[in-house]
Amino acid sequence: MFLPEVFSNPDGFADIAQSLALEFDPVDTNVFYFSTSEGLFRCNRRISNVPTRLRTEDLGAPTAISMSDSNYLLVGFSCGSIA
Repeated sequence: MFLPEVFSNPDGFADIAQSLALEFDPVDTNVFYFSTSEGLFRCNRRISNVPTRLRTEDLGAPTAISMSDSNYLLVGFSCGSIA
Protein backbone atom coordinates (compact mmCIF):
# COMPACT_ATOMS: atom_id res chain seq x y z
CA MET A 1 0.00 0.00 0.00
CA PHE A 2 2.83 2.39 0.63
CA LEU A 3 4.81 2.00 -2.58
CA PRO A 4 5.28 5.37 -4.32
CA GLU A 5 5.51 3.50 -7.65
CA VAL A 6 1.91 2.37 -7.22
CA PHE A 7 0.01 5.06 -5.34
CA SER A 8 0.30 8.77 -6.04
CA ASN A 9 -1.14 9.50 -2.60
CA PRO A 10 1.71 9.21 -0.03
CA ASP A 11 -0.73 7.77 2.54
CA GLY A 12 -1.50 4.74 0.35
CA PHE A 13 -5.10 4.26 -0.77
CA ALA A 14 -6.77 7.61 -1.44
CA ASP A 15 -10.12 5.97 -0.83
CA ILE A 16 -10.67 2.77 1.13
CA ALA A 17 -13.25 1.73 -1.48
CA GLN A 18 -10.51 1.27 -4.12
CA SER A 19 -10.08 -2.25 -5.36
CA LEU A 20 -7.01 -4.33 -6.02
CA ALA A 21 -7.02 -7.26 -8.45
CA LEU A 22 -4.17 -9.78 -8.44
CA GLU A 23 -3.16 -12.49 -10.92
CA PHE A 24 -0.12 -14.78 -10.77
CA ASP A 25 1.70 -16.10 -13.81
CA PRO A 26 0.79 -19.83 -13.96
CA VAL A 27 4.30 -20.78 -15.10
CA ASP A 28 6.38 -18.60 -12.76
CA THR A 29 4.79 -17.62 -9.44
CA ASN A 30 7.52 -15.01 -8.91
CA VAL A 31 5.79 -12.95 -11.61
CA PHE A 32 2.42 -11.42 -10.86
CA TYR A 33 0.22 -8.64 -12.15
CA PHE A 34 -2.08 -6.38 -10.19
CA SER A 35 -4.34 -3.47 -10.90
CA THR A 36 -5.60 -0.58 -8.86
CA SER A 37 -7.56 2.49 -9.87
CA GLU A 38 -4.12 4.09 -10.32
CA GLY A 39 -3.03 1.67 -13.08
CA LEU A 40 -1.81 -1.77 -14.10
CA PHE A 41 1.43 -3.18 -12.67
CA ARG A 42 3.79 -6.13 -13.15
CA CYS A 43 6.16 -7.43 -10.51
CA ASN A 44 8.93 -9.98 -10.99
CA ARG A 45 10.24 -10.86 -7.54
CA ARG A 46 13.32 -12.57 -9.01
CA ILE A 47 14.49 -9.20 -10.33
CA SER A 48 13.06 -6.66 -7.87
CA ASN A 49 10.28 -6.16 -5.37
CA VAL A 50 9.47 -2.82 -7.01
CA PRO A 51 6.47 -3.11 -9.36
CA THR A 52 6.62 -1.78 -12.90
CA ARG A 53 3.70 0.30 -14.20
CA LEU A 54 2.46 -0.99 -17.56
CA ARG A 55 1.42 1.47 -20.26
CA THR A 56 -2.35 1.90 -20.40
CA GLU A 57 -2.76 5.47 -21.64
CA ASP A 58 -6.22 6.40 -22.98
CA LEU A 59 -7.80 3.20 -21.60
CA GLY A 60 -9.13 4.42 -18.26
CA ALA A 61 -8.66 2.57 -15.01
CA PRO A 62 -8.25 -1.22 -15.03
CA THR A 63 -11.37 -2.82 -13.60
CA ALA A 64 -10.67 -6.56 -14.05
CA ILE A 65 -7.68 -8.77 -14.87
CA SER A 66 -7.40 -12.43 -15.73
CA MET A 67 -4.38 -14.60 -16.60
CA SER A 68 -4.94 -17.57 -18.90
CA ASP A 69 -3.06 -20.87 -18.73
CA SER A 70 -1.38 -19.82 -22.01
CA ASN A 71 0.22 -16.76 -20.32
CA TYR A 72 -2.17 -14.23 -21.84
CA LEU A 73 -3.18 -11.40 -19.56
CA LEU A 74 -6.63 -9.96 -20.27
CA VAL A 75 -7.48 -6.62 -18.74
CA GLY A 76 -10.85 -4.88 -18.74
CA PHE A 77 -10.84 -1.10 -18.49
CA SER A 78 -13.40 1.44 -17.31
CA CYS A 79 -13.72 2.79 -20.86
CA GLY A 80 -15.11 -0.59 -21.99
CA SER A 81 -11.93 -1.77 -23.73
CA ILE A 82 -10.37 -5.19 -23.24
CA ALA A 83 -6.65 -5.49 -23.90
